[in-house]
Amino acid sequence: MKEGEEAIIIVGSSNLTEGGLERNLEVNVLIRASVREEIVSDVYAVYNELKFIPKRVEPDREFLELYTQLYESQRRGRRGEARTGSSLKSAFQEKLNALRRPTPTQRDLYGWQKLVFERLPHGEFKTSDMYQFEDEFRRLYPDNQHIRAKVRQVLQQLRDLGLIEHPARNTWVKRA
Repeated sequence: MKEGEEAIIIVGSSNLTEGGLERNLEVNVLIRASVREEIVSDVYAVYNELKFIPKRVEPDREFLELYTQLYESQRRGRRGEARTGSSLKSAFQEKLNALRRPTPTQRDLYGWQKLVFERLPHGEFKTSDMYQFEDEFRRLYPDNQHIRAKVRQVLQQLRDLGLIEHPARNTWVKRA
């Protein structure tokens, strides 16, 4: 959560299940930091990694209904309904494959990811081309003693998000 120049981050294992609320030992940490601190940038990077995981889909009502039917069918373990279960599984898989997957855009970037992305040239570029911004990056993140390594890490994150391509060693392409 962001409020003005402060970010409040809660990271932990708690969940809204019976076990998570009543039985399990859950661990959380509360972090308060300036929105300009590197920890905030890093948390957003992890969040984006989870938000845009390739297998994630945006479910619709039909998908949820099929899921419920499939769950109930398997939970009950009804005998003699293998054909129905099989066709239900097929329908569920077809629907799963047809669902929209979340697609990251520049608006989803924050901190380091946004900073590096905004400095990418259009078309093909080399990793070393990004090192020309090293002094600027150091001014913005003065505690980071490994700017070049961070730039390489962020380029990999942007690749994993599908915003740039990595066709060859040290070569990148910004998608239009």
